[in-house]
Amino acid sequence: MEPAQPNFPPRIVEELEKAEEAHLKNCPNAEFPIRLASTVVDGILTYLAISGLQNSNKALNMFLVGLQNHSATKSGLGNLYSYISNHSNEVTLFLELSLKFLFIYFYYIVSTTLSGGTPGKLLMGLRVLGQHGRKLTQQMALLRFFIAGTSACLSFGLSYFLIPLNKDRQAYHDILTRSCVKKVHGVK
Repeated sequence: MEPAQPNFPPRIVEELEKAEEAHLKNCPNAEFPIRLASTVVDGILTYLAISGLQNSNKALNMFLVGLQNHSATKSGLGNLYSYISNHSNEVTLFLELSLKFLFIYFYYIVSTTLSGGTPGKLLMGLRVLGQHGRKLTQQMALLRFFIAGTSACLSFGLSYFLIPLNKDRQAYHDILTRSCVKKVHGVK
């Protein structure tokens, strides 16, 4: 059973959103060390999830290969079992890649859109904001993620070292997408 959610009138919701935007605008941009720490946390969490998916894929592949010798293959579902077990590598690879893609999408894009940051950023008290102090749209979060990954790969990670050199403490992907990362917890 879900906990009861307050049902505020639209006017109150709008006022709360405006107050949050005003508060977040006044928060300082996050410094390089805290952003680096949040990236490390995200990397660790992503690694653990991806490793778990890979191990699950191996176990599923072993199960599917085992179906070849199972007596159920002689039953009415024999053709399906036979097809799956004969193509177990392809089936499990498709499932693994699909789940990894969905995980990355939800972890980096949807969480930034809905919560204002990835779990690593949220744990470190950071929020990713677009122009005018608003949360990023899904398209902007996707573009920001794509530019961040591309620029990091092309520069061997050196693009992140632009943050301390920039007066607004923005990385290359922040500048291009007109976004910023704010420190919202522990602010005096």
